[in-house]
Amino acid sequence: MDLHHLRTFIVVAEEQNVTRAAERLFTTPPSVSMHIKMLEWREQTVNATWVDLARLPWIYSSHYCPYQTIIDDIFTRARLSYNRAVEAGDEAIKFDLVSSGLGLALLERIEAEEGSRSNKMLIWEPDDMLQTDLSFICHASRRQDPLIKALIEAVCEGWDVTLSD
Repeated sequence: MDLHHLRTFIVVAEEQNVTRAAERLFTTPPSVSMHIKMLEWREQTVNATWVDLARLPWIYSSHYCPYQTIIDDIFTRARLSYNRAVEAGDEAIKFDLVSSGLGLALLERIEAEEGSRSNKMLIWEPDDMLQTDLSFICHASRRQDPLIKALIEAVCEGWDVTLSD
């Protein structure tokens, strides 16, 4: 638990007023509200199951997104419908909406970690790893290009796969 958020909660409880708590903490009321919201999200997600998460508001992509496909597949396999609360046009908007506490979303790890470091979001780690199919493609005429060959070799090694023709 983030001690800064906990301190904010204690000051709000003591003051019984967000504005006075913000003054005492030398910050703004929206910042205090965000700290409280983060504590609420932590409480709702720390030991959550997919059933629990389905009830919470989700931010979903309005266009093709592999992360959206993963979430849709997870809930479909579990025979759950989930609360699609806000539609986002791109990943930056999705990041901002999650950061503002409007809902949950599946984001790239580097983005989620950035949001977590800045105390804007929490990262929930499911017991089972999420997976998706990825492909590396290049034009057939460049297959023998030394740079492409080196890249294909690195991708195959990194993904622990063998190249299929």
